[in-house]
Amino acid sequence: MSMRKIDGLSAQPNQRFRMTSDDGEPIRFRLVFRPTSEHWYIDVESGSFAVNGLRVVESPDLLYQYRNIVPFGILCRVRGDGEPQVVNDFASDRVALYLVEGDTLAGVRRVFDATT
Repeated sequence: MSMRKIDGLSAQPNQRFRMTSDDGEPIRFRLVFRPTSEHWYIDVESGSFAVNGLRVVESPDLLYQYRNIVPFGILCRVRGDGEPQVVNDFASDRVALYLVEGDTLAGVRRVFDATT
């Protein structure tokens, strides 16, 4: 039952990183900036689950559509206007990603359910 900021993100256009879920499962991420579209995209793998090329947008749970498959979510917070579209968005902390699990995730998804 946690929400942990994904630290160490930089202005590199191709980044790989790992986290461990609350239940000890490894989660692998790849974050890619595509300058031609001016957007960030994320790949997420955990166990047999994999999603590739998910566009990073401000959202309480980027993985909401997979809520019945994965026990975690990714919250994307953007300071100011607009979406993540500059290569240094994460390095400047204008955009932040959080791994959300447990009761915190359940609360986020209840709010999401109420607005959709």
